[in-house]
Amino acid sequence: MRALIGPKENQASQVYYRTLWWTDVQRPSLKMYGRRATDLIRGLDRAAENSIPPYNGETVRAVCEEIKDIFEANQQDTGRLQSQADTSSHQNILHSIHFRHIAMERNKRCLVAYHYNRAERLRSIRWNLGGIIPREIRSTLSEKEVEWFNSYNTELTNYMMELDGLNLTVHQRPPKEHFIHVRVLLDYGDYETEDGETIHLKKYTRHVLPRTECEHLIRQGVLEHVHV
Repeated sequence: MRALIGPKENQASQVYYRTLWWTDVQRPSLKMYGRRATDLIRGLDRAAENSIPPYNGETVRAVCEEIKDIFEANQQDTGRLQSQADTSSHQNILHSIHFRHIAMERNKRCLVAYHYNRAERLRSIRWNLGGIIPREIRSTLSEKEVEWFNSYNTELTNYMMELDGLNLTVHQRPPKEHFIHVRVLLDYGDYETEDGETIHLKKYTRHVLPRTECEHLIRQGVLEHVHV
């Protein structure tokens, strides 16, 4: 059996991946494992850092099916090792089992990296944009990811309530000033501040507001911090 390593290994989501090829002397056809799992990681690499590409359920299912096929092939070869009295071909069979096991473990790591990376991007959305997923992002998520986001949002909200309502999502960096100058980027309408004052946020107008009042609006693209 001959092992051929595919393209030069790249790093994505803290996981190294490569496509594994080999020709099995017991099976004349060329086998290739890991390509679909690699596609998942490359898809995340190509997406912008603050975006979430559409959930690739078809490829995820294909990778899971490949893991199942590899496991069953290794079980069959393990049975052959135990049943064969002639040990002359055992070395080739052991090599096949070993390389399939490497491919299976790499597939698992790519699946974990794919879902973990997407969950981290969802977590960032909660901290930067609030507890409501933007419509354009929600359409790219799987049902389980939406459930995870809602659960995380509930846990974070409950934790902040235990801290006497302290909002941990503001002042993620130490503020240099309490009031800041902001420019309105779109017609938002009336906005009520914490002290009950109502401010009409009209496009292109400027205001001086407490940083705590407008940080989340800056993250949402409603306001722009103007440095004066």
